[in-house]
Amino acid sequence: MTILISLAGVNTGNNLIYLLSSFLLAYMLLSGWFAQANLSGIEVELEMPPEIYAGVATPIAVKLTNKKRFLPSFFVYVKVAGASNLLDFLPSKSASSCRIILLFPKRGKNHIDKIILGSVFPFNFFERYKVISKKYDLIVYPKPIKSEIFNPSNPAGSSKNVVKSCTGILSYENLVSIRNYIPGDPWKLINWKATAKTLSLKVNELEPEKSGEIILDLREIDVDDAESQLSRYAYAVLIYLGRGVSVGIKSDAFFIKPATGLLQKRRLLEALALYGQN
Repeated sequence: MTILISLAGVNTGNNLIYLLSSFLLAYMLLSGWFAQANLSGIEVELEMPPEIYAGVATPIAVKLTNKKRFLPSFFVYVKVAGASNLLDFLPSKSASSCRIILLFPKRGKNHIDKIILGSVFPFNFFERYKVISKKYDLIVYPKPIKSEIFNPSNPAGSSKNVVKSCTGILSYENLVSIRNYIPGDPWKLINWKATAKTLSLKVNELEPEKSGEIILDLREIDVDDAESQLSRYAYAVLIYLGRGVSVGIKSDAFFIKPATGLLQKRRLLEALALYGQN
């Protein structure tokens, strides 16, 4: 429209058309200046969650910091790996956060190498954006898939991929003694026969749950079905460690001794994520 009106002014020599053309050019100039100032002075940081699983929607925290001294920023969007979120208002000399949901389709090494920061402010005529080059290296764990082979009530299982040197879980099945009732004891543990004989509440004292030991053997993985088996292994790691069972991994290249805890879980999941990758 600006170009057409300017051409009409040149052809006709009409001062009113010249004024209108000048107004439109000034309008475009102010739009560009405000848009550029709106995106300047903004820093972006991504905060990755400690555990990311393939094929599972993962929220990523995005922190925006406006370092401009006086000017706030309006309607700023952040786009990462095709997903985006909009921040309506970002005051000067302040920080704000939003979340972006990302989905990584494959396990193993992944990376994010750019962040796009954009806005349609002030008049929604033009969309200005800038590309921020920042690299984030990620290790995506296999997607856990439930498997009946890994049954917590029978850790030895029937899978050839499980080394059967584990001790198992007793699950409070063994009676140790009979004692007086203590407030807070589950009613299902009351021994009614002993209670009738002594005329006072008696409860069964059971043997605590014992944690077993499991070693997942990566040498038996079928190459044609590796992804599915690794997903079942990831499920086994989560379910067994959650129940206090020590879990380890054995392969031709390395051996992770059975242990429990958060650090062990991430070490095992990382080994599964990097299986078959350089």
